[in-house]
Amino acid sequence: MKGGIILFALAIVAVVLIAEGIYVSNFITKTSVLQIAVRETDIIESVNLMEFIKNSMQQALDYSFYQASYDVARKGGYDKLTIGSYNCAPYWRYYTSTIDFPTNPLDNLSSATKDKLNQYASALSYDISIMPTYNDVSIVNSGDIIKVSAIASKKLGIRRVNFYSISDNGNFSSEYQMKFFDLFQRGKANFIDSDGIESVVQQAIAEAGSSSADAITQKVNEKLDSLESSLSDSLVEVKITDRNIEVDTSKPAVAVRVLISITDNSEKYPVYDGTTDFRFIKLNFYIVTSSDTSYNPIILLTNQCS
Repeated sequence: MKGGIILFALAIVAVVLIAEGIYVSNFITKTSVLQIAVRETDIIESVNLMEFIKNSMQQALDYSFYQASYDVARKGGYDKLTIGSYNCAPYWRYYTSTIDFPTNPLDNLSSATKDKLNQYASALSYDISIMPTYNDVSIVNSGDIIKVSAIASKKLGIRRVNFYSISDNGNFSSEYQMKFFDLFQRGKANFIDSDGIESVVQQAIAEAGSSSADAITQKVNEKLDSLESSLSDSLVEVKITDRNIEVDTSKPAVAVRVLISITDNSEKYPVYDGTTDFRFIKLNFYIVTSSDTSYNPIILLTNQCS
């Protein structure tokens, strides 16, 4: 009887051990499956984050280029104005001197685009993301088509320490149809290669004759109005404003300071200028000139560009 009880007890123990073994085995299996599922879900989320960053950086390139084009144009071709300027517009011509004409606005546009793109890249940095810096932005102009390519210092990445890492190309490029360089070509042709303002001033003096200063001033304004119309077309508008006209009736001679604004009216772009809005790209610069090289009464007015 005693032996039977012992055998029965051993049988129960064996059953319990077998049951626990099955339970532990199932628990381990379920835990492994759960861990794999969690990892797969985390990887999928990281892939989605990578796609979000790539799409965001492509849009960031667009916005960076639009903003840089707007800023560089309104500053007369400069990224950072370190020369004399008035209301953020440089003096392209000061009588016979044209030393402050921007000889290569493309480099300034590239620099401004790069700076703004790096600001966007920094804003997209997450705990697990690896964001490159952009040390080079290449800009190639072909007519009204501008190709912009941003070269990253390294690949984009998503990394979980001791878990996994994902990487992808950090370079981006896009093409834009914009008259940015056409604005500069028009400005250079009409006010640097030849002094269009001085030419119309000479015409005004010839037509006014030995009139009063007011009469000569009126004639100069009429000629400047006509020059605006002749240089404008359906897509590009030229405005000559902020006019300062000095007259010496004894010669007679006329000196003029004017703000030239050349605007691409073909399309508006989303840019920030105090507020974010869709705005035209507008090139601004000052011209100071005189009908007589010995008559230079207008001095340079300058102020800080903010």
